[in-house]
Amino acid sequence: MNESLDDLLAGGGKTAKFETVGTRWSGVVTKAEPRQATNFDTGKPDFWDDGQPKMQAVVSIQTDERIDETDDGVRAIYIKMWGDQKKAFRLAAQAAGGSPKPGDTFTATYIADGEKPQRGFAPKIFKYEIQKASALDAIVNGTAPAVQQPVAQQPVAQQPVAQQVQQPVAQAAPVQQAVNVPQAGLTAQQEAQVKLLIGKSLEDDAIAAVIDGATPQAIQAVRLQLAAASSNGF
Repeated sequence: MNESLDDLLAGGGKTAKFETVGTRWSGVVTKAEPRQATNFDTGKPDFWDDGQPKMQAVVSIQTDERIDETDDGVRAIYIKMWGDQKKAFRLAAQAAGGSPKPGDTFTATYIADGEKPQRGFAPKIFKYEIQKASALDAIVNGTAPAVQQPVAQQPVAQQPVAQQVQQPVAQAAPVQQAVNVPQAGLTAQQEAQVKLLIGKSLEDDAIAAVIDGATPQAIQAVRLQLAAASSNGF
């Protein structure tokens, strides 16, 4: 067993059920992992005739579904790594540029029934969709350590900005000028995103890298505006 303590505490969530054609489950991925399939009759780990384990992908997503007070809304979607399900999963991964990762949005839809064999049930045909999280989503959700790491190494980078604004606080005119600094073409949405990432202690270059159209100069102007507003609050 390779489960960590966090895995045991988190649990695997309830299984997403696909009982009728058209059933659709969609949500943000909390976990995605390969797991050996179990034999339907015995409940034991399943193997191919050559002794190789039958594998499946288990994608856990966060949903709004709740059936009782202990239900956290997480649903596990099981995808066979063989046959039509594997083909559909591979197509989705190719279209998205990679397999689902935490923070991505994953959707599974039961679209039809396959040809019924002589014995057993007709196989269910699925369509899978993967929507990759943007760089901004990854930072906000805390799943982008590569971007945050430089900030942790340079915690004093914000100090010069604070000094530039705080030094002339005693002079009313310079502070007022900082408040009115134009935002260099940022939209209201971009400005809100910049303020959010400033609050997460990201540097100007790191913010500019994940918000299209935001230049370090425009971000600096927002930073000055926030600092001036904070000074006026005292």
